[in-house]
Amino acid sequence: LEMDHSSVLAQNASQGFDISVWQFVTALLVGGRTVVYEKDLVLDPIGFMKKVSKDGVSVLEVVPTYLTVLLDQQELGHLSSEVFSNLDYLMVTGEALLATIANRWISTHSSIPLINAYGPTEASDDITHHVI
Repeated sequence: LEMDHSSVLAQNASQGFDISVWQFVTALLVGGRTVVYEKDLVLDPIGFMKKVSKDGVSVLEVVPTYLTVLLDQQELGHLSSEVFSNLDYLMVTGEALLATIANRWISTHSSIPLINAYGPTEASDDITHHVI
């Protein structure tokens, strides 16, 4: 993910999920910054993305279902494409990524790589990454 001191990682997963550990520490390990978001804000996709943009988040990880909601809100005009402009990478994990969702992202945000992360909890967190 080419993370360094300028990276800003969103910590938006519930602290009860294994992925939260990755979100908490990765940016800090390379001298970057982690921004922790409260559950109530994450449950408000429009408010969440506006805050993510304001905070300059460069790496965001969501489940494909949440990405679908974000794309729906963008298509409805409730979210501007500019809220994604600080992202260096958008990662999806936790569910199967359908081609239709990936294609929707690519058609509107082709300059921001979409990374399909996968890994069974029993083995490790995300043990494979595929840049789409």
